[in-house]
Amino acid sequence: MTKNDTDRPTVMVVNDSDMNALMRQVLELDGYCVLEATNALEAVEEAVDFTRRERPDVILLDLHEPEDGFNAVCRIRNGGGLGKVPIVLISNQQEASFYDEVLAAGCSKFVTRPVEFDQLKVLLDGLLPNYAEDRKVKVHSARM
Repeated sequence: MTKNDTDRPTVMVVNDSDMNALMRQVLELDGYCVLEATNALEAVEEAVDFTRRERPDVILLDLHEPEDGFNAVCRIRNGGGLGKVPIVLISNQQEASFYDEVLAAGCSKFVTRPVEFDQLKVLLDGLLPNYAEDRKVKVHSARM
């Protein structure tokens, strides 16, 4: 997992809309450290910057222009040393053929908008199973 001041997993949120603040708040309340990028270009710059101390454990790529997202995924996969980092594309598209394109572009998962935050939590727990397990142990211990 990413090294950060809190030993929490780091999620990079790439969102070209005004949902960043809400998504950041929900993720932070769920225990994640959040990095933000406002568009695909900024996401690529952040992801390929080897001088950054924090590296994302997962990238949530929520873009209204999927082609920008696909290009960003290719550049992140090929140039940032983040080839194995899960990338989740968030889009309005719901066609099965689009899902195939998402996976072919290098994304790990696909979520349709509007994002259900309970669904997102389950998805992140699946992509970051060690963190999900640690959180369950802490909650169970706190209840005893």
